[in-house]
Amino acid sequence: MSCTLGTRGRSEIREVWATEKLDWLPQRQIWKKLHSLICVKVQKKSQEKNSCEIRYFISSLPANAERLAKEVRNQWSIENKLRWQLDVNFREDLSRVRKGNGAENLSIVRWATLNLLQKWIIMA
Repeated sequence: MSCTLGTRGRSEIREVWATEKLDWLPQRQIWKKLHSLICVKVQKKSQEKNSCEIRYFISSLPANAERLAKEVRNQWSIENKLRWQLDVNFREDLSRVRKGNGAENLSIVRWATLNLLQKWIIMA
């Protein structure tokens, strides 16, 4: 499956492959509901630079490249929204904590706080 996206002078080409043929994968027994393996290739082009990324995912869903492409995109969308929340609400990008475990500890506290706030808002 392949699609081309373009916004603000940038273009992005995504190619997605999925397979259920996992006999070659020694770790397949570790994941009880493993059903498919997904490969996503993303090529981004802009006036400033070009890049190519390849990502691999495991899934409990059947190997339907079109459906899995949407699921992967949705998951990244959720992750990006969470990162945006952390940056805007907690100003995570401005943090200057760098020594020891401080940065990791603060990150855990921020994530936990954000999760609690989201659950509290849903319950209210």
